[in-house]
Amino acid sequence: MPNQKLVLVADDEEYWRVLLKRELEKLGCVVDIAASLFEAATLVDSKKYDLVVSDNSMPDENQGLTLLMHMRKTSDLNKGTRFILNTGDSGLEVQRKAYDLDGWYRNKYHNKISVYDMCAAGLE
Repeated sequence: MPNQKLVLVADDEEYWRVLLKRELEKLGCVVDIAASLFEAATLVDSKKYDLVVSDNSMPDENQGLTLLMHMRKTSDLNKGTRFILNTGDSGLEVQRKAYDLDGWYRNKYHNKISVYDMCAAGLE
């Protein structure tokens, strides 16, 4: 399929990796998955992504933000890649610009449709 978007889903929970992969594939995306910060960082250093969707806690605190900072500061391929973060941190909205997030959802139990819509918007 021409112009397919390449998306990385990083989450330590297999259920959510599979669910997000399936939903993003419905949007016509090619999806890579990573179960850890190390896997995700290795992938963003080797491929150019159109979107990264990451859990913030995998399994240590703030792993998603660590991935984002790695992308913005050291990954030549993905400095400008859109980034959506899953987090339970209710104060993140205030810090959204400081973190350079393109979107975030409060937790994985958030309405699946809004997560789907957010991913779709992140691909525009």
